[in-house]
Amino acid sequence: MVVCSIMALIIQKYGGTSIGDLQKVDAVATRIIQAKKLGNKIVVVVSAMAGETRRLDNLAKQITPQCNPRELDALLVAGEQMSVALLAIALINKGCPAVSLSGSQLGIITDSNHNAAQILKIDPSNILQVLDSGKICVVAGFQGVDANGNTTTLGFEGSDTTAVALAAALQADECQIYTDVPGIHTGDPKIIPQARQLENINIQQMLELSGLGAQILHHTSVAIAEKHKVPLKVLSSATGDGTVINHDNGNNYNFSVISGIACNKKQMLVTAKNINYKLSNNIISQISARDITIDMLTLEQSALVFAVDSLFKAKINNIYNDFLVTDGLAKISVVGSNLRSDAKIINTIFATLDSLEIEIKICSTSEMRISILIDTIYLEQAVNAIHGAFNLAELEEIITA
Repeated sequence: MVVCSIMALIIQKYGGTSIGDLQKVDAVATRIIQAKKLGNKIVVVVSAMAGETRRLDNLAKQITPQCNPRELDALLVAGEQMSVALLAIALINKGCPAVSLSGSQLGIITDSNHNAAQILKIDPSNILQVLDSGKICVVAGFQGVDANGNTTTLGFEGSDTTAVALAAALQADECQIYTDVPGIHTGDPKIIPQARQLENINIQQMLELSGLGAQILHHTSVAIAEKHKVPLKVLSSATGDGTVINHDNGNNYNFSVISGIACNKKQMLVTAKNINYKLSNNIISQISARDITIDMLTLEQSALVFAVDSLFKAKINNIYNDFLVTDGLAKISVVGSNLRSDAKIINTIFATLDSLEIEIKICSTSEMRISILIDTIYLEQAVNAIHGAFNLAELEEIITA
């Protein structure tokens, strides 16, 4: 059980696996009541039960692969509506007054970009009214409404964004994200069995990890937490103390720190040769206009090279006919502070992969991360070797003078 200061305002977010069946809903209700008994005011954000959003999406796609975005949003929010009602019923059944609120009742106003809406503002008056009445407020994640009252959804893992945005709007004392893992690790435990849980991590480093493939927290939610300095914690819905995401400036260290390794399995390397500066600018402008996220950009005298997620393959090929595309690649990123300043770190990465005869296709560096592209078939071998080379399973953090 997480113990917080008396009379704190706590946002708790539970994902689909945490409330995956009625037994888990009951366990979550018990945890919430324990936190309230400490004197805390509690706002609970819940996702749809595990697999429910996908089930609803598949139903729509059986009718047509090209669903009307507005109507698809109207369908998908049903998963969260069911979750909030079931959890509120469970709380009331245990003698704890609770009220469930939908995205529209929450006062979350978004733009009209259906299936991937952005939050514009939050009116917390309804939530505050519920809290002032002494009740627990159970709210639906992942959803809002636009200025015309149309239901919108926030995209993949949007409930994280709901929780952190509410924490910012309500100036909560802490936002707790409950997942099926006990916290942030030095790598994905499903790929790196020796990955170690971190007691704390800097918000900038968490922002890097979330944007590079680490899937514990959605990147947008971390960006909101950074902007509004939301006290954030990731922990298991079962056990453990979790990981505190702090807001100190990790870049103020006068030494190098490695916090973790992120990986993304579905990457492409795109090259345009024999092009001039004007054509390069035109290509980059078209990439931006299509909302395609690229990385590891290298602009040479007559060539443009960048990495991109494989899901953008069709969009990329429509921009320029003579792209040379190499797919079947994976991106591995070592994240920390003051990394580019320490040649020993990049040398360790290169030497480790060279010993395994794994070719690095491209590399990019910054003070907060070093990223490489390799063939996907070597991903597991490579990340475990790099994790071991820096002894991340044992050390609180790797520090070099």
